[in-house]
Amino acid sequence: SYVDAILPFALDAIPRDEDEGTSTIVPVYWDYQFKANRKVGRHTFDVFSFGSKDRFKLIQSESEENSAFNFGLQIEQHRLVLRHRLRLNSKTTISSSVAPKLFKTIFRQESEELGLDTGFKLTVLGLDIKALVETQVLDWLTLAAGVDVDLGEATVNLSFPIPTELKRYPSPTFDFTNTKPFDEVAPFFSHSYWTELIVQAGEKIKLIPGLRLQRFDVGAFQAFSVQPRITGRWEVTDDTVLKAAFGIYDKAPEPRFASTRTGNPNLLPLRAQQYVLGFEQSFTELLQLDLQLFFNKRYHLPTTSNNVTYENGQTKYEWYNSDGSGRAFGLELLLRYLPEPNGWGYGWVSYTLSQSTVRDRRRDFSNPGNRRGGGGPQSQGQDELETYLSNFDQPHILTVVGQFDLPWSLELGFRFRYVSGNPTTDLRSAINHLDLDEDEYIVDSNSVERNSSRLPAFHQLDIRLDKNFTFDTWKFAFFIEVLNVYNTSNVETFNYSYDYRQRSPFSLLPIVPVLGIQGSY
Repeated sequence: SYVDAILPFALDAIPRDEDEGTSTIVPVYWDYQFKANRKVGRHTFDVFSFGSKDRFKLIQSESEENSAFNFGLQIEQHRLVLRHRLRLNSKTTISSSVAPKLFKTIFRQESEELGLDTGFKLTVLGLDIKALVETQVLDWLTLAAGVDVDLGEATVNLSFPIPTELKRYPSPTFDFTNTKPFDEVAPFFSHSYWTELIVQAGEKIKLIPGLRLQRFDVGAFQAFSVQPRITGRWEVTDDTVLKAAFGIYDKAPEPRFASTRTGNPNLLPLRAQQYVLGFEQSFTELLQLDLQLFFNKRYHLPTTSNNVTYENGQTKYEWYNSDGSGRAFGLELLLRYLPEPNGWGYGWVSYTLSQSTVRDRRRDFSNPGNRRGGGGPQSQGQDELETYLSNFDQPHILTVVGQFDLPWSLELGFRFRYVSGNPTTDLRSAINHLDLDEDEYIVDSNSVERNSSRLPAFHQLDIRLDKNFTFDTWKFAFFIEVLNVYNTSNVETFNYSYDYRQRSPFSLLPIVPVLGIQGSY
């Protein structure tokens, strides 16, 4: 990407008032992939390597108000997959793979005016090992079984305020500028053993029951889980298919929640019960409809805790427990027009209607019983669980895609997206306090309902024109793509003024033309 290099010139060219500034979040990214395949007799060897680096960069125009805050987010990953497949006979196949991996997440936010300088860095270095055996026992029965191993270590570097560290009386909220560095290395070793049966009950019905046994070891966190699953598919007619699925899925809590220093290694694995019911309908050979209803119930989500115990004269804070829960439900609809040889093109419409909620608790920093300076968290002062919209609840998601074949080896494509804005907590209605010693306002986020408002909806139209050149052994394409054709200022988040009474938006990309080339051999 090179948008971050050209965008400042475009922002400076936009007319605006002298005291008006803009804050735009720009993606900076690159990626690569390499794949090779070789067959030798009954053996098949694959090498697949891929990686990417994505970074959000904040570009601000001239404005003293906007220059008070800056942040950065970076996600980087690299993986190498070595896979071997052996076909023993016409009924049995053995597959195995080894995949080293590197994953990094870095977040940082700074404000000289607010005295804020916080962030975290997560580095994961690991190895995935998989083995699978699949054999056809009978004409109508196939057995599959495998072993998955995930091992390595995660390194966490934090520079964040300790939430129970409060300023001296009379300040009613904790000092978010009182940051402390924190570093911890958490080795992890997860191994699971699974099996499933593929039952072909006649020509129309297929059932796939399965079971996964999994052991988690992440730092001091240890747990064992049993996860049953089943999928069914019924071809009612040649054009109509009914399908259903149920499954239990467990995962280990993030290292920051299970840490022995700032978390609770006695947490339970996060659990989700997933229910799916749907059908597929073919109207013609090219026009297909896929509709699915889903319900997801989540248990054992980490949530803050004020519980405290005393051992050998030492105070031990629980910090987190597994009382949190959540749920999501809705429907997904996909209408596709498939491509055909010498046809005009293809396209699809995708729509999701859903709701996602979370039930957990947040620490009440205005309660002296919840302050370490006031005696530490008290179990009798435990806050009540509350239900609210999850941070990524998006009731409406609409995507329309079309690709048209034109004369002279030209292709014209478009993509339109509409997504409900994410829930947000509007701090303008929160109670804040002027700290005269520090000469700054401190906001009490507990004084306003969580996620009680939304960001503006996201909507964007992208158009792309390709010119293709085809040779004997390779292809070459030149394309021009226009992102955000009608120049919508989609808001990603808000930057608040010093007293939290006003806010200015952080917007995503304005209209951006992109030139590129693509080749394949």
